[in-house]
Amino acid sequence: MMRPERRQLLDRSLIDLSREMDVDDVLLYLQSKGVFPDLVVDKVL
Repeated sequence: MMRPERRQLLDRSLIDLSREMDVDDVLLYLQSKGVFPDLVVDKVL
């Protein structure tokens, strides 16, 4: 389980990243880092 402070930091980082990139790019980036499995990304895209 992620600590609340760590989760807030991750959320802020993802918000900043998503402002600079298209949603598709963010999903593919997170997929490449192993955050989302392929099935989740395929369903969203």
